[in-house]
Amino acid sequence: MFRILDVGLTYGYPCANIFSSWNPEVRKYVPGGDIPSQLDGIDLVIFGGGQDISPSIYGHTNVASHSGDQPSARDREEMRLFDVLMVTGKPTLGICRGAQFLCAMTGGWLVQHVDNHAGAEHPVILTRDPDGDDVVIANSYHHQMMVPNEHSKVLGWTEPLAQNLTYDVKAVGLKNDVGLEMNAEIVLFNFTMLGFQSHPEYFMTNHKLSRKTRRYVQHYLKVGREFNE
Repeated sequence: MFRILDVGLTYGYPCANIFSSWNPEVRKYVPGGDIPSQLDGIDLVIFGGGQDISPSIYGHTNVASHSGDQPSARDREEMRLFDVLMVTGKPTLGICRGAQFLCAMTGGWLVQHVDNHAGAEHPVILTRDPDGDDVVIANSYHHQMMVPNEHSKVLGWTEPLAQNLTYDVKAVGLKNDVGLEMNAEIVLFNFTMLGFQSHPEYFMTNHKLSRKTRRYVQHYLKVGREFNE
């Protein structure tokens, strides 16, 4: 039995259907509850989509984020869970907001707004694909962009769909470091945390992006390897 703690489910953004072919047992995260007991027996934790995280989490001022200047109740709860995950090393997947959250919590930051990006489907160039694939089609229901720290591995990227990027004052001067030629889409933040900027849960479970998500969880997070795709 493959067991998932679906944190997004708690906030109305479930993601466990990506793994429906594995017939998982899905548990709903309980805010304020005892975290070690909720993680007991869990194979994979998923942080799902939703409202932007507060830029204060990555030390920036809010200039274009659809969030408050201070962490929301959800932000604070997920930060509490993240701290335990860092200690336990429990395999973790972030989807859209969840990927951005993992990016920020592992020392990266976000471009707070990218014009004309949200909604389009586009190819993602795969850089370290375990099966040798070069590209996968992804959706783009987001308006921010991850800037992972230098220790993270970008596993997939896309060419920018727009040139108008919004930075706050603390990010001025870093524009050339980010580069307009690459938007990070799939990132391995450390040995136990993986992020997909797109929403594979919006596709059918047999869509290539959904299958690729499961494959990357198997390959990079070392869980679910007993399941065949």
